[in-house]
Amino acid sequence: MGTIKKIIQKNNRRVLISDFRKRNKNATGFPAHLKIEMTNKCNLYCIICPIRKMKRPVGFINVELFKSLIDQINKKTEFIYHHFMGESLLHPQLFEMIRYTKKKGILAGLSTNATLLDNDKADEMIGSGLDFLVISFDGGSQENYEKIRELADYNTTLINIINLLKKLNKNKTKLIPVVQVIDYGLSEENKKALFDLFSCGIMIKVPKDWAGEVDLEKHHNLVSDHTCSLPWIELSVMWD
Repeated sequence: MGTIKKIIQKNNRRVLISDFRKRNKNATGFPAHLKIEMTNKCNLYCIICPIRKMKRPVGFINVELFKSLIDQINKKTEFIYHHFMGESLLHPQLFEMIRYTKKKGILAGLSTNATLLDNDKADEMIGSGLDFLVISFDGGSQENYEKIRELADYNTTLINIINLLKKLNKNKTKLIPVVQVIDYGLSEENKKALFDLFSCGIMIKVPKDWAGEVDLEKHHNLVSDHTCSLPWIELSVMWD
């Protein structure tokens, strides 16, 4: 069954890539990735985040709704990302939902700003069976980090990240962590410091304007020329 599922997913990928290359307005493939929003509430107020302009009601996904979504997923879906807007660690039943995803044999991912990733949550995360973790840690220095990520404390977040990485090395889990840094004019010195600081992969990303919701030119004298491929790859489900 596993081999058949992989073949189905591979063929679906071919269709999605073809749709993207042709810029088809209606994708004929099935979403390879599904983003399910745990919450659109966040404990930070980052200057580069579209949440600053968000007008939707703030709330948390119901666990039974989440399980219903997972139960309806097509075999072509490869990966569930337990995040969209907001900070997923704010959801008190986050790890229960990740465990349910894994119980159904689906790869599970998560993105976090790591400000709430204390020792207990690190242990819960490792025990949940999570496959892939993106840790957002922008700036390259304490000054830039705290300027970009309003309400965050650089040192506390750094301690949380290093603590998790130590636990992962000790427990030899399959969880793959990566520290994501959006390149807002990072110097080569900043980049080297980041690679020296963390014992995991570093992903340096091109800034996005979130369909015009974030004014890159105002904040960082940047203009986005990024062509978003997500409409041809994934589907996002809001918490409600």
